[in-house]
Amino acid sequence: MPIVFQQAGDATSPVRLQTCFRAVTTLTRITLILGLIAVLLCILTREAFFARFFGRSYALAAPLWPLSVAGGILFVAGQFASGIIYAFGKSQLLIIPFAGTALAGICVNLAGAFLGGIEGVAWGVLLISVLYFLGPTIMARKVIASVDSGPRPAFCVSASQKV
Repeated sequence: MPIVFQQAGDATSPVRLQTCFRAVTTLTRITLILGLIAVLLCILTREAFFARFFGRSYALAAPLWPLSVAGGILFVAGQFASGIIYAFGKSQLLIIPFAGTALAGICVNLAGAFLGGIEGVAWGVLLISVLYFLGPTIMARKVIASVDSGPRPAFCVSASQKV
């Protein structure tokens, strides 16, 4: 991310912002693609992996491993997506999405633990991670839409707007 911020500079040059947008879009997409591959590998290898590296008492958690990996990947992708907002110097726009998901995370994880035990917590973490990814992505789209002209990252442009 420091390289992205260096590319953005003071957010006045459309060319520098376009470079920043491309870097953020690329990081976000690579994270999501590699994350999907990691989740698929977790699904395919979870029993063998847990049998090899953990004791039998942890075997019940093996089916939850892909959910945890997916949650982590979405969290990281949300961090990358927030780079656009930081590049514009509008980090205050992330207070509500980030604080909101933190507060929601406490509630969802407590409810998940109460209602479903460890499985409920795993699903809760995945849900909160989805929200954590969507928050900065939606905010980034709003920031870019508020700019009268200039480059737009690919994940912020609809298919009908692509040339």
